[in-house]
Amino acid sequence: MSSPAAAAPAAGGAISSAPTAADGAASSSPGAKVKPMSHMAGSALKSKDTLESIKTAEGPDLYSRVALWMVDASEEDLKGFWDHYRQKENRENDINDLIFINWTRINPQGAIAAAKGTPDEHYAWWAWACHDPETALATAKASNPDRVNNVTWGIGEFHPDWLLEHFEELPENSRNNALQGLVKWDDRADPEKILNFLLENDRGLHPGLFKVLAMRDPWTALEWLQEKKPQGRLYSYADGRDPMGMLLDTVSKQDPEVFKRMIDQTPSGELKRQMETVLFNQQLESDPEAAVAALKDIKAPLVLTERYSKAAMHYLASDPDRAFELARQMLDECPTAMNLNMRVELGNGGSTTWGSGGSRELQNLMAALMAKDPERTVTLHLPAEGASYAESSTFYNLTGQWAENDIDGLVNWVNKQPESDVRDRAINAIVNKSIQEQDYESAMEWAQSSAKPNTAIHNVVANWASRDPEGVRAWMDSAELSEKLAKDLQQYIPKQNP
Repeated sequence: MSSPAAAAPAAGGAISSAPTAADGAASSSPGAKVKPMSHMAGSALKSKDTLESIKTAEGPDLYSRVALWMVDASEEDLKGFWDHYRQKENRENDINDLIFINWTRINPQGAIAAAKGTPDEHYAWWAWACHDPETALATAKASNPDRVNNVTWGIGEFHPDWLLEHFEELPENSRNNALQGLVKWDDRADPEKILNFLLENDRGLHPGLFKVLAMRDPWTALEWLQEKKPQGRLYSYADGRDPMGMLLDTVSKQDPEVFKRMIDQTPSGELKRQMETVLFNQQLESDPEAAVAALKDIKAPLVLTERYSKAAMHYLASDPDRAFELARQMLDECPTAMNLNMRVELGNGGSTTWGSGGSRELQNLMAALMAKDPERTVTLHLPAEGASYAESSTFYNLTGQWAENDIDGLVNWVNKQPESDVRDRAINAIVNKSIQEQDYESAMEWAQSSAKPNTAIHNVVANWASRDPEGVRAWMDSAELSEKLAKDLQQYIPKQNP
């Protein structure tokens, strides 16, 4: 680190995946990409495949070919195809499902007998539930209790209304499987009904079902969320968003006009601000200059700095000059941006505040600008002579970052500055970094180079004395200090034993 130069001359509950077949509670196809096709009765299409040709079929259209062939396939042909297919490596769950969905349509007992005692037995019981849930459940309970879980999964998957009506009648240890089947597909006829049922059974809010409700009826989804206020959940949110964030994102993209009406009809408060933020983010992507122009109407400093920060970040990679221009505008309009906190008025007439350093968006922007060009970032908004600490907070924060990341760069910049409050405030960052590295002699040298050194000297002596009292005594014995300053500094020096 260089020494200080003389002042320059003055200038300008995720729910788990399905259990394995080994424990007798397996899903037939927890990872299936498509819903099983039970049959295609009434279709005018006719398959040209035979049993022999379908055995050798391959390619991306295999599922559709097998499905069409099964429309007219006999039980004997289904058994023949299964005897062939089950010996293949890397079988597709979708095809396994398709075979047993169609086989149990014709003869469930035959399908169960063919798979009995094999790792594939669960497919047959699950598929039977697709066609005759009550008989499948009664048979499993009476003759094969280990397969009740497979049946209840199938009931949940294929017969949601029946499940909701008879849920309490299911064996307690099979209800979880029934619920997993229930939420396997999001596009239910009545997602709101199932969402309510899940909440009533302590399953929290299911994101897929809720998104379907939001797409079909955004107003109902909003009212439901405000009324239910779901808290704990067993379902994870893959994209990390909260339910309200998911709703707003879905509606704003699917129907912008409905979303704007939602904003207009929502009273002032956190929810309205959240909606307006979603709208701003989308406009920033589609028409960034229009988004920037709309900032003139924002009065709340914290919201203003958040959006200015997002706008500047939007431009930083493609147009750095525009990014720095927006950052300067932000700091001109809100000089204390990096010292803002959140204030919430309480119902009892009081209030509470928290947070410091500005919004996360602002912190991210300043870190990115500092990485791009620290000198340009620090000079975005230089504090005026005699400015208060609050008014200089952004400058203190940025010079502190500069000292942490590139102390030599900050030293070179300070050594080019004329004697001023700006120079003294930047010196504080160098002093603090030197103290952090326990380089007290350099810290003191910098402190004494300040036009108003006393505060910085106090800071260095207090820290130095706590680490090396003998060293600071030696310095004080040799230093030329005023009588008052020397006396004031004695408060930090531990007394020596006589």
